[in-house]
Amino acid sequence: MARRLYLDAADLFDIGDGRLDPALVADLGAAMNETGTLLMLSHDHVHDAARGGTSSLDSLARAAEVFGVVLVVMAGPGAVEPLTPELGDIAVERCTNFRELVFAKAAAEPIAMLSAAHDRFHSGDRAAQVELAATPLPALRSNKADALFMQSFITLCRGWQGDDPETILSFWELDLGVRVSREEREGILRRLQGARAMVTSMLAVATEHEIDITEALRNAGTWGTNPDTCPGHHLALRISGARRRDVRRKPQRSDWSDIDHAMHFPYADVATCDRNTREIVARVLPTMKCPRSPLVLHNRQLDQVVEAVRRLGAWR
Repeated sequence: MARRLYLDAADLFDIGDGRLDPALVADLGAAMNETGTLLMLSHDHVHDAARGGTSSLDSLARAAEVFGVVLVVMAGPGAVEPLTPELGDIAVERCTNFRELVFAKAAAEPIAMLSAAHDRFHSGDRAAQVELAATPLPALRSNKADALFMQSFITLCRGWQGDDPETILSFWELDLGVRVSREEREGILRRLQGARAMVTSMLAVATEHEIDITEALRNAGTWGTNPDTCPGHHLALRISGARRRDVRRKPQRSDWSDIDHAMHFPYADVATCDRNTREIVARVLPTMKCPRSPLVLHNRQLDQVVEAVRRLGAWR
């Protein structure tokens, strides 16, 4: 089975648009040939390019053509996780005409749906940040406070108690007989107020695509507690959580694409991403058991990618 290189869209656009030294690109190709490594491309690459229009799609196709044969992700982490002894990897297929896939009419509709979902999630992120960053956020220092917040958050997602955080929190305080300090209660309430905007966006997407929110929450619990069988989703949750804890960070529309790409990292040998994502990934990956042993580097440092690919050793 070929080794896999998963490049950030920025790296692919640099290659496709000829912004890099041709000798460096040739070195990468030589290193990949020596080590039996193929470029792996997912629908998330096409989504990134589609937002830039035809010229960006063409750039992506040109980058793929530089490498000749590429691996196309046919069933990604969202389709195969939780992993089983029988199915322990994503499904990829060799492709020599990625351009045809990039411009296929059948790809347009799912890409448009994904883009619309990301737009809604980003709007929710921005609204949530306004609430969370307004004043210092009180810490949740006790296990009782953590549990009370999580129970209230799940109820907020399900919607059966409405969307008023005060009503939901009061319900669970009474039902569970739990009391926390005034400071922790304020912290729970503020977090729920911030989450409400994000949840509203999530519920709109779930309704539009007939997603069972209860099943989705159950799946999310599995992803968070089973990193060995859900490495892609677990990594995505850790990245998302780290960003949400940084309440001063301005949410970017590309955050959701970054997370989708990162889900593929446990299934790659070498990958690249932006600096912010890489800093989180570098902390999380060493704590995980992945199908492969990925080395994740900063994007736009192709010389380091060449060296990393060479270090994989000759392919036998």
